[in-house]
Amino acid sequence: MNKIKTLCKVSLVSIALVSLFVSSAALAATENDTGNATINTGNSTIDTGNATVEDNYVSSKITETQISTSGYAHSPAIYNNRIVWRNTYSTDTDTYYDICMYDLSTKKETQITTSGSAGENPAIYGNKIVYSDIYGDSNIHVYDLSTKKETQITNSGSAYEPVIYGNKIVWEDYRNENWDIYMYDLSTKKETQITSSPDDQTYPAIYGNRIVWEDDGGVDDHWVNHGIYMYDISTKKKMKISSKGLAYQPAIYSNKIVWEDKRIGNYDIYMYDLSTKKETQLTSSPDNQRYPVIYGNRIVWEDDGGDDDGWVNHGVYMYDISTKKKMKISAKESAWNPAIYGNKIVWEYGSDYGNTDIYMRAI
Repeated sequence: MNKIKTLCKVSLVSIALVSLFVSSAALAATENDTGNATINTGNSTIDTGNATVEDNYVSSKITETQISTSGYAHSPAIYNNRIVWRNTYSTDTDTYYDICMYDLSTKKETQITTSGSAGENPAIYGNKIVYSDIYGDSNIHVYDLSTKKETQITNSGSAYEPVIYGNKIVWEDYRNENWDIYMYDLSTKKETQITSSPDDQTYPAIYGNRIVWEDDGGVDDHWVNHGIYMYDISTKKKMKISSKGLAYQPAIYSNKIVWEDKRIGNYDIYMYDLSTKKETQLTSSPDNQRYPVIYGNRIVWEDDGGDDDGWVNHGVYMYDISTKKKMKISAKESAWNPAIYGNKIVWEYGSDYGNTDIYMRAI
C-alpha cells in the first residue's frame, strides 16, 4: 500500500435542533423500542422481567452537534472533551484509513495518524489514543497527545480491538492460532497474557483492575459462545459474569458490566452488578438492542430493529439506572456505534458505511 499524508477536513461544528412537541402537559410522550412515537395518558412502562424500564420523552427538544464533516467518519470514542474516530478517504487506486480527533474545548480537528492504515475502533483515555495499524500485519499503537509521540506496542502482527484505562492497554490477539486477551502496562513496559484457553476470547473492555470479554468457544464446541467473563488484575482471579451463553460485546464501569444477550432469540441489553451479584435484563423489545456502553448510571445502545420491520435501525437510546427511565438520544434513525463519557454521547449517523459522520448530544 502506498502511504500518503493528508490533512483531515476541518470540521465546522453545526447544531441540529429537532423539536418534538407534546400536546398537553398531562400527556407523557413515550417511544417504544420500535422507534414509533405514541402519546399515552399515563406513565408508560416496559416490563423487562427483572427490571422495569420507563420511557422518558417529556423533553420537547433534542439538540445534536455535528462533529465531523468528511462523510466517511465512523467508530467514535470519547474521553472528556476529546472525540476520536477512524476516517476513510479514497483515491482512484486505493482506500486509506486514519485516526482523527476533535477537541470540544478548542473546536479544533486534528489528524492523529498518517499511515493510511489505521484499524477500526480507536480508544482514548486522558492524553493517550490507542488503535491498531493494519499495514501488512495488525499491531497495536499508542499516540501520546502531550508528547506527540507514537509508539508501537505489539509485534505479533495479529492484534486488534485495543482499549485503554490509565496505563493499561488491553486487546485481542491471534498469535497462538486462537483469540486470546493480552495486556500491556505503559508504566512497567510489561506485556501480560490474560487468557490462554483454546476458546476464542474477544472484544475486551477494561475499567480499573477489571478486564471483561466474551468467550466465543473453539474447535471442540464449534465456536459456541459461552458468555461474558471477567479477570481481576489485583486478585488474579477469573469469574463468569453472564448466567447464560450467547452474550456479546461487554462494557464495564466501576461495579457494573453490561452486554448484549441473545438468550431469548433477539438481542437485549443485560447488566450485572458486582457489588450486589445481581443480573438484570434492561430491555425486552422484539427489536435488537446492541453494542451497549456505560458511564456511571447511564447505559447507551443502538436499536437495530427486528423481523417485523426488516431490522431497520431506530437510533440510539439511553437507560438511567438511578431513575429507571429510558430516553431516545438520537433525533433520527441510522445511528450507530454509540460511546459515552459523562453527559456526552457520541455516535455515527449514516445510511451506509461510506456516508457517515460523527454527532454528539449532551444530556
